[in-house]
Formats: sequence, structure tokens, C-alpha cells
Amino acid sequence: MTTLPLHDFIREASLAPSVHNVQPVRWKIEEHGLQMFLDTRCRLPHGDPENHDALMSAGAALEGINLAASKYGKTVKFHPASTLIEVPGLHYLGLIEFEDGDAEDPLSSFVESRFSWRGKFQTSTRKMRDSAARLAGADCHVFNDPADLGEVAELSDQASLNFMSGRGFRGELVSWMRFSRSHPRWSLDGLNADAMQMNRLEAFAASILLRRPFGWLQTVGLARPLVSDANRFENAAGLMVLHRPVGENPISSGRRFYRHWLEVEKAGFVANVLAALADDLNSRKTLQRKMDLPEDREIYSAFLFGHLPQGVARPERARLSLDQIVT
Repeated sequence: MTTLPLHDFIREASLAPSVHNVQPVRWKIEEHGLQMFLDTRCRLPHGDPENHDALMSAGAALEGINLAASKYGKTVKFHPASTLIEVPGLHYLGLIEFEDGDAEDPLSSFVESRFSWRGKFQTSTRKMRDSAARLAGADCHVFNDPADLGEVAELSDQASLNFMSGRGFRGELVSWMRFSRSHPRWSLDGLNADAMQMNRLEAFAASILLRRPFGWLQTVGLARPLVSDANRFENAAGLMVLHRPVGENPISSGRRFYRHWLEVEKAGFVANVLAALADDLNSRKTLQRKMDLPEDREIYSAFLFGHLPQGVARPERARLSLDQIVT
């Protein structure tokens, strides 16, 4: 095992997406491979009460290890935890071992460049939307018709407003937002203003309005514009809705989730997750009907994607250092 650069594998796995960018996965290098843990201090009791999104984040990190290992002709074998290993503040998920694999995974070259784009997309053409449609597959559906995208935009805005109306959810989310570079964790974790595509004035306004005034703004009908993505849907090339078998282990779903995102990158697009569409019961049921999805399948996430506007730099990603994620 010492012949494999496991620290490099972990560094690449740390580039995988995680809910609110909380980066909950921790690692321990041991004789037979890597032990994987969830840091219980990163729990989101309001936004993720059942740890579903945290486990999906772990699945994405696991796939990140697999992608890194493929460069060395290896693949991962994951052994889920059968007994609890007591480590203060950590929940043991399982052991990763390495086996001989095939050639390098073609998606591995997109790990470094992938990021979440929350700004406006370049205006999409018919050719771009046709290219988006080719990303559809057995476990994902792509909406690329402007009329459909407009309808889903309404669903997305209402779903986001439903969640943001909850004081606990909103407070928890804001606690992971970094509105100013002076925040001590600006470059480490959470959602900083650059990643959210906010200028200084927008970030300052959001830091105030997303707190106590939000409830008043909702009462007078002014809260929805603060959470709306409708203008981004107008320029998007497509919306990818992901679905898996009902009851699937979220770690397995997380691995597929990450691969879908990298496939979007490989096709030349940038994307961001619209978690509210999958988490809100009404929007999820509406999408299931539009997709004619069988009852044994369930929607677990969605990406809005398009082309990055010309001349726009990709923001730097906030990430914890190796010594913070390796126990």
C-alpha cells in the first residue's frame, strides 16, 4: 500500500462536491487502505436531518478516490462498516481497499477543473441545448426545451422559498456562508461570496437580509427575488434530473452524482446543484410526473448547467488542508 500516493488520492477526493461545501469526510491511512469517516461536527440538523446529503458527499469523495486510483491502474473496493469504530467526533463509514483495474478513467482529467457555477450562463443556442440533451441516460433526465425550463424555474423558486422560510434552515445555511474575505474560514469551507457570484454590495446586502429581515420581506412578498434562479434558467442549456432506485444507499448515489457532474464538465458545460428541486415534495412529484418516472425510482438531485460566459474566470474553491481531513 505504501507504493500508492494515498495523500495525493485524498487531496483529489477533497475536490469532490459536498453539501454546503461542509466537507464532512475524514480519512485515516492504515495498512490495508483507507478508513473513511464522517465528521459529526459538520452535521446539518435542519438541512440534512437524516444525514442523507452527508452520505452522498461521502460517496462523491469515495468516487474521487476511485478516479485518482485509476491513474495508477487501480480501482477501489469499499467495505461498508459492520461494526462501530469509536473515534471522538467521527462516524466510521467503512474501509477502502485497492485492486487492479483498467486504464485511467476518462473523467479523472476533469476533477481539477470542476467547480460550482452560480452566476448567469452564456446565452444558450439551439446547438448548445441539443448538446445538453445528449447527456441524458438511464438514470438521468435532461430538460432542454425553454418552455420546460421556464416551468421548472417556477418549481425551483418555490421550493427554495419553502426551505428558506424556515428560520432554522436559513440560519444554518447562513452560518456556512462567508460574505467577506475577512471571515476566518473564507478559503477553507462553506460558501464564500466569490463562489456564490456575489459582489461586495450583494454580499453585504445578503448578510443582512437573509437573517431576521427575511421573515418580514416574505410577509410583504419581497423575499422570493432573493432566492430566485429564474434568470439563470433563461440562459441555461439544460437541467439534469438524477434518479436512482428507491432506497439505494446514499453513498452509492453520491458516487453516481459526482460522475454525472464530471460528465457535464466533459461536455464543456458548467453546473450547479439545485438541491431544493429534489428535496421539496411538491417539486419532486411534479418532476416525476413530467418525466413519467416509475414508482421504483426516486429523484435525488438536479443540476442546472450551461456555458461559462466568455472572459469569466473560474473562482477558486475553498478547501480544507490535508492535515485537517486526515486523522
